[in-house]
Amino acid sequence: MEQRSRIGLVARADNTGLGNQTYEFYQHMKPHKTMVVDISHLNGNAQYPERYPNAQYVRGFPRPADIEEFLQGLDVIFVAESPYNYYLYQRARELGVKVAVQYNYEFFDWYSYPHYPLPDMLIAPSMWNYDVIEKFSESHNIKHMYLHCPVNRERLPFAVRKQARNFLHIAGKPAAHDRNGTLTAIEAFRRTQDTDIRLTVTTQGETPEEWIKQAQYDPRILFKNTLDLIDYARLYDDYDVLVFPRRYGGNCLPLNEALSVGMPVIMSDISPNNHLLPNSWLAPAYIQSVFKPRMEVNIYETDITALSHLIEDFADLSSEDMQTWSNVASTIASQFDWNIMKLKYEEALRSLL
Repeated sequence: MEQRSRIGLVARADNTGLGNQTYEFYQHMKPHKTMVVDISHLNGNAQYPERYPNAQYVRGFPRPADIEEFLQGLDVIFVAESPYNYYLYQRARELGVKVAVQYNYEFFDWYSYPHYPLPDMLIAPSMWNYDVIEKFSESHNIKHMYLHCPVNRERLPFAVRKQARNFLHIAGKPAAHDRNGTLTAIEAFRRTQDTDIRLTVTTQGETPEEWIKQAQYDPRILFKNTLDLIDYARLYDDYDVLVFPRRYGGNCLPLNEALSVGMPVIMSDISPNNHLLPNSWLAPAYIQSVFKPRMEVNIYETDITALSHLIEDFADLSSEDMQTWSNVASTIASQFDWNIMKLKYEEALRSLL
């Protein structure tokens, strides 16, 4: 960006999705200033402040004095999901500093708290419910655009998969209403008949007893605690296909990352998955219920029988066909390569100035 365009970043220094998302932004966009927010007192997550040399490190939610210090000398700020104190937006506007927020739809605070200060730009990380936020942005005179969350293809290089033997499901930490479809993935795999395939379910912490019970001690289903895994790219080593029947959600870093390394991704046939993936990778899903973290969100249940058949279909692929799908995965990921998306992010932030 131009010399006058001094970017500020609100970041996390843990191994969560938001931690990885903001760290990648830090590495590629090289912000002028970074404020790292440590909320480990709430979530107990290990912190890695060394990832952000010379950053402003704030323990707990930022105080007005922290915000004042951070905003000095900046032109535009990038925020992923939350500023951790909405005074940041108010004070930024007073100082003439522009704010761009890459929101997560389910936590779109302004529908529940309309008095909160507003940013200058809303960035959608997916097309999930884009039209809903588009109406909001128009009524509040805020810029709104879709910019997919980039993937670091140098850190996650393509390696062709030649067979589908080792399936992966990334459960992480349990989210509301089994967001990643962990129970569904386990049950679908348990119904497969192929004795030569396996499913590894990765968790961040101890495996919930409910998941172990769902597996019914199927020896092909393994649970692996990745809480202490420093490099998230290592999650995908030695696996062929990601099984990820998400029940709701927009931004999906595991999807981007798995595609980058050449892994096809089996998902539910819902938005935004069906905007990106081949139809033959998607299993039918139906609305089971709704909940309202901020916005009202439909919760989908994937057809378990169809999902089980999809897993078996991949396991039965010839080496040639599997390599074809692996190359398709890489081609999809190439659209979101940080080396390409960086220019789009720079252009978006520049448009605010």
